[in-house]
Amino acid sequence: MEVLSPRPTGERQKTLFVTFYSFKGGVGRTLALLNVACILAGLGRRVLMIDFDLEAPGLTHFQDKQIEAGVSRQQPGLVDAMDDFLDDPRTSPFGDEEPEGFFDTYVSSLDVPEGVQKGEKDGTLDLVPAGRLDEEYEGRMYDLNFEEMFEEGVGR
Repeated sequence: MEVLSPRPTGERQKTLFVTFYSFKGGVGRTLALLNVACILAGLGRRVLMIDFDLEAPGLTHFQDKQIEAGVSRQQPGLVDAMDDFLDDPRTSPFGDEEPEGFFDTYVSSLDVPEGVQKGEKDGTLDLVPAGRLDEEYEGRMYDLNFEEMFEEGVGR
């Protein structure tokens, strides 16, 4: 297993993807993800969390505690990005070659908790929430047919 040390300022490192996956709910997957993400950001890493637990988006609670209670009702996320892309890939920030549009629309910047910061590193902690948790969220979520999208090569 590779040991991650604080990133020296100005040094570019390879991109690391970490996935927390389990068929069973209630096993602490969201809390483990959040802890690892905060530690990596505290070590100076740029961290992007994506809440792909679409039926029970737990990272939203962390977002609401940090920013403002209820912000998740307005914050577009993964479901909204995919819905926008399927509506019109040409105008969707998800399909744009410039990532700024995607980040401006679907990503929330969160504070790295002080207790995990090691020195004066410039780590970042960002979140793509599951989606805007309004009255239509469930409908938008269930309208996404991932099997069909995969078979058709949507988003290649």
